[in-house]
Amino acid sequence: MLSDLVQEPPIVATSKDRLSSIMPKMRGLRVHTVPVVNESNKLIGVIDYRDLLRRKAPLGSRVTSVMLPPHSLNVNMGIDDAVKRFYEVRLREYPVIDGSGKLVGILTRSRLLMAIKDQLPVNAKVSDYMTKPALTITPSDDVAKARWIMLKHGVSRLPVVDGGRVVGIVTLTDLIEKIYYVSMPRRARRGDVSGEEELLAAPVSSVMTTQVYSISLNQPLARAVDMMVERGVTGLIVLDGEGVVGVLSGSDVLKAYMDSRRITLPIQARIEINDDAKPLIEKVINNHLEKISKLVNVIDFKVDIRAKDSGRRYEVTVRLKDDRELHTATAEDRDPVSAIREAMDKVLQGIIKDISRRRDTKRRGKAQA
Repeated sequence: MLSDLVQEPPIVATSKDRLSSIMPKMRGLRVHTVPVVNESNKLIGVIDYRDLLRRKAPLGSRVTSVMLPPHSLNVNMGIDDAVKRFYEVRLREYPVIDGSGKLVGILTRSRLLMAIKDQLPVNAKVSDYMTKPALTITPSDDVAKARWIMLKHGVSRLPVVDGGRVVGIVTLTDLIEKIYYVSMPRRARRGDVSGEEELLAAPVSSVMTTQVYSISLNQPLARAVDMMVERGVTGLIVLDGEGVVGVLSGSDVLKAYMDSRRITLPIQARIEINDDAKPLIEKVINNHLEKISKLVNVIDFKVDIRAKDSGRRYEVTVRLKDDRELHTATAEDRDPVSAIREAMDKVLQGIIKDISRRRDTKRRGKAQA
């Protein structure tokens, strides 16, 4: 049961709060998920830090205008179900509620990883579950290139390599956070940077973090969990000697646990592409499912990728069923990764439109009552 793992939330927002009072706290405490409650302490929504940064939400916005639906875990839920939900949505923290919908606390991925550490596959090594191939960037590459690589391939961190040696790391959250705050007039007036364009043109060396936590590919997977929790990071660079060969994230560890417990996800795939492209395809799919799962409850998901014209083009069909609708989309491209991204984008935008339409209908109903 989750009750033994639940903690007091560092930040709780109410419907009366504005982002100007919440986001500085999230940034300072490195909190990425904040529950929003009403007067009765019932969970009514969730604020996601990266989502706010990506949408460039104005600091003057009311919390209720930018919050996501109240995705949560039930305090009586089993560990296996919690692992599955964390893997699907890729949150660092998850609100926990009781049977009446009232907030009882928050569960962090770090505490969940420690809880399952001793139940990981026997003799599992980092190399068995790391994400590969390793995508890297150099210190002299511009920030725009780093962002493009991460968005194109659905990854959230890039090792910075100079002369074959790791000298830093760039994360997607750090980049969009810098872009968000650099766009604020008072920051520009202080002379930090003149705006988003100058930041994107700057070298990666100006924004990378030089403190890099790495692990050998032959280390036990349980040791990687200890390192991530002790260092307070969500992923480790995997090295073979001094060379980067992959990245291990908390989600990779959750996947290892699910494999050992034979926990399945509502995902089916038919993929007619070479094995080298499959990890990138999976990253794009998971990145989109993370966003979608914050909006709706995914009941079933199927993706079909077929080669056409002797492999010169690829056709993608995506079918996603939530608890209200069946969403379908198709796309074609010479690049299978681009095709799957386009199809998943179509599904995501369709879901957003459905939610907006239902919200407008509800508001009109209240206005006429």
